[in-house]
Amino acid sequence: CASFKGKLNIAVDDIQHGVEGLTYLLTESSKLMISEIDFQDSIHVLGFSDELNKLLLQLYLENRKEIRSILSELAPKLPSYHSLEWRLDVQVTS
Repeated sequence: CASFKGKLNIAVDDIQHGVEGLTYLLTESSKLMISEIDFQDSIHVLGFSDELNKLLLQLYLENRKEIRSILSELAPKLPSYHSLEWRLDVQVTS
């Protein structure tokens, strides 16, 4: 971040927030597997140029499957039953 700050004359916090925002946009969009149209609608309201919107769309479409794959690997493994057998004991009295 510090090297970008010098070259772009942008505050480190602004760069960090930009990266975090882009990460959030791509991970949430990939989780939900939103369509191309929905993604375009989502980024249109951000006020970016048409060229940047096209680049973001291309980035999303090229990487969404890989992002989903990585997210599934990082997801916590919850305990689950692999084999469940039931037994019923009945006591009969006369």
